Amino acid sequence: MESLARPDCSVGAAGHYARPASAYFYTVAGRFICVESCDEQSADLFRRYFAGWHVAPLADAGSISPDATINIRARE
Repeated sequence: MESLARPDCSVGAAGHYARPASAYFYTVAGRFICVESCDEQSADLFRRYFAGWHVAPLADAGSISPDATINIRARE
C-alpha cells in the first residue's frame, strides 16, 4: 500500500505581527501619506477627520512608497 502524507491541520497564531489592521494612502500637496491603524474604529475616525479637510483616501494605492506615515494607536 502507498503511504499518504497528511498535512498538519492544526490552527493557531504563528506569532505577533506588527502590521497594522488597516492602511490608507492619501495625497496632500503632491506627497503621499500612509495612515496606519491597529483598529478599524480609529481608522474611521481619522478618515472622517481628513474628510473635513476634503482629503479622501486614494482608490488605488498600488505600489506607492509613502513620503510620510502616520501610525494611530488607541489607548484603553
